[in-house]
Amino acid sequence: MAEQAGGQRPGWLSGSEQHRLAGLRTAARQSLFVACRFALRQLLAAEDGAAKTWSLGSCAARAPWVEWDGGRVDQDAVPWLSLSHSGGWIACAKAPVAVGVDLEVQAADRQRDVQALAALVCAPAERDWLLSRPAETQQQCFLQLWCLKEAYFKCLGTGLDLARIRHSAWHVHCCDGAPDGPEGAQASPLDTRQPLAHARVWQSWADDGALVCMALCAFSPLPECQPRVSGAALEWRSVTEWRLLGGAEEAEAS
Repeated sequence: MAEQAGGQRPGWLSGSEQHRLAGLRTAARQSLFVACRFALRQLLAAEDGAAKTWSLGSCAARAPWVEWDGGRVDQDAVPWLSLSHSGGWIACAKAPVAVGVDLEVQAADRQRDVQALAALVCAPAERDWLLSRPAETQQQCFLQLWCLKEAYFKCLGTGLDLARIRHSAWHVHCCDGAPDGPEGAQASPLDTRQPLAHARVWQSWADDGALVCMALCAFSPLPECQPRVSGAALEWRSVTEWRLLGGAEEAEAS
């Protein structure tokens, strides 16, 4: 993606993007920034291939947005955007409603202290679910929860909020049954709380053994969709549906 972006004629970045690019201190960060913005334009261009015709606004700590003539436009008239990157991978999403995407890549030889991290960022119900998983799957299960949390705050447009991160809990709604995916079940029919958000999580492994996890979040149930992978061979091996519930966990965590 960086090579494709670098091959474009100068001037396709908007003024706000050029301002942010100038503030990045390393060539690696500049290359990643340009690749991310080009990937978003490719997604917006869809079949017409006119990636350079889209203008995007940019500022720190918030998602890019579509703009016309150098100004922001009515959000109802253009797609909502979300962007994430990790370990050299880029994920971007567009939707007619607010959307959040998060991508996390964990190297094969990296092992997190999931119990300590869960105590910091997970609601009680999430910790119970995580610690009930087989030990050999807890790394990938925690990564899924983290992706879900990041995607939700991106959907809100606030960025990660550590003061609220444990105030609601993600619950597995259903699972595709893949043998290497997390075990899950339908939410209890006795739980009548209205979900705060809905999400889908895809999981796979890269050629080098790294765990790749991606979450897509919206405030309403997600339609059927399948991520498109460009420039790499990646087969999604499990897909899970999640719902974010507040109430009991929020009261206990506050």
